[in-house]
Amino acid sequence: MKTMTVVKVIVPGILLLFLFSCSAAPKGSDGKELHKKLYLDANLEFTLTVPDDWSRRFLPATVGSPATYAVLWQSPIDKENPDIEPAEIRVDLLSRQISMDEKSLAGMFQLSHPGFNSTVVRKLEDVLFTTVELLGHTSARSYQVLFIQAPKQVYQISFSSVPEQFAPNQQLFKLVFGSFAPLE
Repeated sequence: MKTMTVVKVIVPGILLLFLFSCSAAPKGSDGKELHKKLYLDANLEFTLTVPDDWSRRFLPATVGSPATYAVLWQSPIDKENPDIEPAEIRVDLLSRQISMDEKSLAGMFQLSHPGFNSTVVRKLEDVLFTTVELLGHTSARSYQVLFIQAPKQVYQISFSSVPEQFAPNQQLFKLVFGSFAPLE
């Protein structure tokens, strides 16, 4: 009986570990291997994988949020260009009663980001939860924002950076957004 357990459980586990260790790690915008860490927030009820060299801090929650804080990650300062503002990923918990209407969400984001001009507002297809994507910019930063209606909560996940760093970081942000999962 113990031999069957070894064959059914341990051997496949070892094979999976081997396969994952051999697969190529994703690359950051600088072309270097990207090391990630899993972040779990029990109060806001979500998990997210972020680059491990990004700093995390807590900010006041968005007005109307049932939470007391939001979470912000910032990319490291570029030593070659220290004047460039870091890229940011922010997760906010929004009111459960919020309308998932594209125009309402864009208007709400504009109120909290003076000078914001939206360029694309659309519902995303082929995603697990109802999700609205908002793309736009202010004079200083470009934004990609996802509004995600999970079963228990509505989340706002935003990525922003200076315009010249926005396109090079899209693959990284796609990985981060793809790792988001509400806790059930």
